[in-house]
Amino acid sequence: MVKVAKCIEKHLAGILKHWEHRITNAYMEGINNMFQMVKRRARGYRNDENFIMMIYFVGSKLKLPVVDEPIHSK
Repeated sequence: MVKVAKCIEKHLAGILKHWEHRITNAYMEGINNMFQMVKRRARGYRNDENFIMMIYFVGSKLKLPVVDEPIHSK
């Protein structure tokens, strides 16, 4: 019980700010999760520009057209 009380006392300013402003860091945690997912999916990029481009691509949630037939010549 003492450990919990000390933890609350240590973070009291942040707890009170949440109730005052009604915001959390959930949005930033979600964005960070997207960055980590993009990094895991690719296992590395040739340069930072390609990594940033993929973050924009995944974050924009673009719908790509689905091709019903294979694209090879007959």
